[in-house]
Amino acid sequence: MYRMVSSKGEYWAIGRTDRLGLSFLNTLGGWLGAVPTETITDFGDKRYSVITIGTPGGKPMVNAYIIKHSETGKFVMIDAGSETDADKISAEFAKIACEPKDATALFFTHGDIDHVAGAYRHPAFVEKPKFIGADDVRLIHGGPRLTNCGCTITRGPSLPDDVNRREIGQGDDFRFTNDELPGIEISVIPCQGHTPGSLVYRVRVEGDNTTLFFTGDALKLNHSSILNLTDIDKSSNSESLKTRLLPAINAEVAAGRNVSVFTGHSGYLMNNGAAIIEIISNL
Repeated sequence: MYRMVSSKGEYWAIGRTDRLGLSFLNTLGGWLGAVPTETITDFGDKRYSVITIGTPGGKPMVNAYIIKHSETGKFVMIDAGSETDADKISAEFAKIACEPKDATALFFTHGDIDHVAGAYRHPAFVEKPKFIGADDVRLIHGGPRLTNCGCTITRGPSLPDDVNRREIGQGDDFRFTNDELPGIEISVIPCQGHTPGSLVYRVRVEGDNTTLFFTGDALKLNHSSILNLTDIDKSSNSESLKTRLLPAINAEVAAGRNVSVFTGHSGYLMNNGAAIIEIISNL
């Protein structure tokens, strides 16, 4: 038995998570609810916090996460919400005594407009480094994509060119200066399928026994949900999760580390690597 959390509360499941009731409730929570701005967990000997940035009234709800250092106040942001969320970000940040200008960098899990546009519409983020999978850049410019259900999603309007945007992929690792984000390491795991350039970010802190994976829309904890209909290639998405993400999680569990995952639309699952492995293995 393990816990899944979404914006409609906590759901307990035994075994697979593709039962109709659970899937429906969790999907409903993700698409009709709004995640609050709150600290989810501390890690790295409490030097770091993972915080959800709420997007009240935004539909569909997107979990924008920040990873903040307790002393420097600096943070990285993983996904940034939609264009309509941008004017809400400052108010949400004020609830946690955090300022957008203290962002060190922004990492996008993929190029869909509901995950990236908030970073381009908020003035504090304009000059910040932004990282995205190389194959998703065209989505930022409003390029259409064909989903596995035969629907074409046009992700416009086109966002502006950005000299601060960097294209990243397999093998890229990020470390930061000690006066900003000491000891933190962010690694990139390509997991295409939802979009051509979808990325998962693995986050660890030196000397700590916790590993965090931020999956965007590549992984849905309620994997029978209607969210699968938005994948470009569902089979490719499942394959990349099994051949790229699953080995990475297995390695962390084998090393005795505490593993958590944070998704784009289906909540998060804390400190239960075995449950995460089961979910991916059963895709």
